[in-house]
Amino acid sequence: MRLPDPGARAPAPRLPTETLCKPDADLEETVLKGNRATGAGSRGGGLFNDSGTVTLTDSKVVKNRAVAGGGGIFEELGSTVILGRTEVANNTPNNCAPPGAVPGCIG
Repeated sequence: MRLPDPGARAPAPRLPTETLCKPDADLEETVLKGNRATGAGSRGGGLFNDSGTVTLTDSKVVKNRAVAGGGGIFEELGSTVILGRTEVANNTPNNCAPPGAVPGCIG
């Protein structure tokens, strides 16, 4: 994963393609936008969390795609995603999966 130089003045970092975080990650002022998980049965176009805890604060997860679910965020059983002042919207086929797994994520 490559992020802009911390001293540079630029908008929030845009992480490439599907962002895989293990085991724990805190993402602040981060934009996960326009990413795709395209393999058969793929999940988590914006973020796929298969273990540990990912905390998104003051961030956006928008306009991402996955084939099977969790176009925005997919949370594997036993993992946790925490949203703090984070917009999750306009992801396909849904914003978060499985349904109800990510508190505060609608659709």
